[in-house]
Amino acid sequence: MSDTNNNKETYPADKFLLAKPETGKALIPDEIKTITEKAFKTQLTKKHYKGEKEIKNLKLVGQDEPVDLGLVAIWQSGNVEHFIKQTDLAKLKDQTPKVYVSQDKNIKLLLALTEQQQFKNKEKKAEASFTLKEYAKLRGYTEKEIKVGGKFLAELKRDLITGAYTTYRINEITINGKKYIAHGIPNFYILLEPENPKGRWQVKFNTFYAESILKILKGEAKQYFTHYLKEVADRKTTEKPYLHFFYNQLIYRKQAGKATIPKKVVNLLKEMGVNIQVLKRPYKCFEILKECLIYITTNYPEELESIYFFNDFNKEKEKHLPLSSLKALEDFNYKDFKEILKVIGIKDIREAFISFCRRAETRALPRPEITPTLQEDSELLISEILEWADRCIEWDKMTTLTREGTEQFLKDFLRYVGFDRLNELFRQEAQATYPNAVRFLTKTLKRELEQNKKEKQEIRGFKRDYKLNSRSDKEIKELLDDFKVD
Repeated sequence: MSDTNNNKETYPADKFLLAKPETGKALIPDEIKTITEKAFKTQLTKKHYKGEKEIKNLKLVGQDEPVDLGLVAIWQSGNVEHFIKQTDLAKLKDQTPKVYVSQDKNIKLLLALTEQQQFKNKEKKAEASFTLKEYAKLRGYTEKEIKVGGKFLAELKRDLITGAYTTYRINEITINGKKYIAHGIPNFYILLEPENPKGRWQVKFNTFYAESILKILKGEAKQYFTHYLKEVADRKTTEKPYLHFFYNQLIYRKQAGKATIPKKVVNLLKEMGVNIQVLKRPYKCFEILKECLIYITTNYPEELESIYFFNDFNKEKEKHLPLSSLKALEDFNYKDFKEILKVIGIKDIREAFISFCRRAETRALPRPEITPTLQEDSELLISEILEWADRCIEWDKMTTLTREGTEQFLKDFLRYVGFDRLNELFRQEAQATYPNAVRFLTKTLKRELEQNKKEKQEIRGFKRDYKLNSRSDKEIKELLDDFKVD
């Protein structure tokens, strides 16, 4: 608390060198993204205050011993409760905690600082240091503004203090395809504030978060998301929260060179925090989406190359809008745009399904690395496929698929068909223009399994009929292929 996967850039651990927000980036662990995406969705006001409560013997995630928080102030927004000890409220000058856009940016900036300062260190720690001036510059303020000072510096301090003092309870969170109530989610970090205003602040991430950060620092993370500090420093996306949350949607769902899984426009806007009054009006929804598309393609062209509109999740009809068309949206009103949607049989933009495509990258999806045994290789591959499926499938809405059944099916597939073929098929599907997890699991793999079983039956029959039991299955298969035996 306050006292008074890619090319890795390295910097001295004792000096802050993220001088250019345009090139800096945060690698966000999936575990942290899962929490921030839920906890930082609403700007708290007095109406969210739910009073005080005595909390004792609370087991915080990642800590060995339960703690007594004592008397806490509680704010609730949707499915999330935010707790701060009454004795700590003075640090926020009795204001509500900042758990909205600015807090999301704060956590991402602190992740970036930690990663940049720790990557080259032999002993890696989930911690970072910085001056308030350095921090403010990366939040988008100019040298002149910082020198003059003002209310914004107090607000930046409030961001830092909120992250150090706020704990959480999330009433509905999905982990590995299963829904949970998450009790005892701890504050993100310990914050050391220097007595000298020009001194260096220190942030030390708590164990629950540090574990996933260290996996990134050691190159062991299976999944993470890249968020460029250019957006963290963009004050426009702070002033207009839906622009920030639209950017989040892009980075959390993007697949290099491929279109993302289609999402109904109205659901996309809900996840961006667009209020209910706007959601009730199609033309207002269009205006918000239009502003987001124009802003992102103008300011972050690397994140969005084109979009697709579909009439349904199965993509029976589509309308493709390349980058040039997105920039031309400025001249469209909703009446004009409805003519485009008519091509795919959509009358209300809220009912359309939208998919985003960013520029292709030359780096192929890698095979699992550093796997000493085939068994460990296989376990990693199954884990990777299931994590991919979790992002693509809402398991609780499936009638024929379950996550447990899918895991067993993948193990059976490995036993019959082998690691190399499953790995090859998975890479092909994951890098397809329109990857489809349900199709992959229910059709692609099942068809392959049936074909494999058929081939093995033919090989056994051939061995038996021609008394070739001493020959390997591989040799017999090559022989059958040479003779083109059906």
